[in-house]
Formats: sequence, structure tokens, C-alpha cells
Amino acid sequence: MDTIWIYALLSIALISGMSLVGLFTLSIANTNLQRFTTPMVSVAVGVMLGNAFLHMIPEAFEELGNGVTVPLLIIAGVFLFFIIERVLHCRHECAKPHEAHHIGVMSLTADMLENFIDGVVIGAAYLVSPAAGIAATVAVLVHEIPTEISDYSVLVHSGFTRKRALLLNLASSVTAFIGVILALSIGGSVSNFAAYVLPVAAGCFIYLAAGGLIPRFLQNHSLTASYKHIALMAIGVAAMLALKLME
Repeated sequence: MDTIWIYALLSIALISGMSLVGLFTLSIANTNLQRFTTPMVSVAVGVMLGNAFLHMIPEAFEELGNGVTVPLLIIAGVFLFFIIERVLHCRHECAKPHEAHHIGVMSLTADMLENFIDGVVIGAAYLVSPAAGIAATVAVLVHEIPTEISDYSVLVHSGFTRKRALLLNLASSVTAFIGVILALSIGGSVSNFAAYVLPVAAGCFIYLAAGGLIPRFLQNHSLTASYKHIALMAIGVAAMLALKLME
């Protein structure tokens, strides 16, 4: 059992290192950084929607069946983020320069939920066998690369400094350690636990993408810009589809 704990914690540490993907931007000038993060926010929308509809929701249905449980949990996730947004928006209390920060905080919250689930999944896989744990780690690792890039881009686009976005992205990975420790501690019942969290997190991503980020694209009335947003969102969805087909 001690060996399983060591392997599982090392796997999570490796995956958490993906949150430092923003390090390469620290030496980029602000103008060039904006050229990178602005289109990446569009890609992030596709990643979030593709992650929710192609990965998280189907996995939840596989575990919980085709009843109303999964749809209700998705709706609960949407409602949860609506409440979070209302609390964070604080129109009458916050200064105008900080209004955009609530989008970044919502993105960070969703990322923390997903990291927690990743920890649960990897911990549960290692309980099956070391080989299963390594396979799950590779799958999550490949999945985390586009996800962490998009999360970092959303934070910077929302007004956070690059260093703060980097630190917040790294801090959000702590929930993955919580997830793997919980999975290894409660053993066999962990799979159901993760299945119930998955659709809630999916609802959060759907709300963040459709309710938080896409409306911001509508502020630009250029038809050409709209086509670019659609193409970049499609790239994000395609990346998630490719990962799905590789599983």
C-alpha cells in the first residue's frame, strides 16, 4: 500500500507541474502576450465545452446510468456557478478595473474541481493496479496540457498579472492531491464519488464557457472576428475529440 501511495502522489506531482505552463510567457512583451492569450481564450471555450460534453458527461452516464441523476447534477453545476458569478461580480461594490476578475475566479474554481476529480480518478486507478494507475496518469497528463494553457490564458485575459495567474494556476493543483488522498483513503467507494462530482464540474464548465466567455466575444461586432472565434473554438473541441478517440 505504501508503494501505491508513493506512485500516486508522484503522478499527481507530475500532472500538477503542467500548471506551470505559463512560465514561458514571463519573458514575452505585453503586446505579444495579448496576441497569444486573446485567441487562446476562444480555444479555451472549445476545450471547456469539449471536455464537458465529450469526456465528463459521458463518463458520468457510464457510472450512474441514463436516469435523471446526471442531468440534475449538470444543472446543479450551472446553478452553482450562477450563484458564484453573482457573488463575485459585485457591480456596486468593486471598482470598474476589477470587474473582469470574476471570470478568472470562476475559471479557477472550475479548474480546482476538475483537478480534484483527476486526483480521485488516478488514486482509484492505482488501487486497481500500478499499470492502471500509470495509464490513467498518462491520459490525464495529455488532457491537462491544453486545459492548463487555456486556464492560464483566461486568468491573464481576465486581468490577473502573469505571475499571479501562474501562482493561482499552481495553487489550484492542490485539490488534485486532496482528491488522490481521499481516493486512496476511502478505497472502493471512490468511483461513485468521482462520478457524482463529474457532472457538477461539467455544468460549471458549460456555464463558464457559454455564460461567461462567449458573450464577451459578442462585444466585437466584426463578422470576420466572429468567424475567427468559431474556428478557434472548433480547434479546442477538436483537441478534446482527438483525446477521446485516443482513449
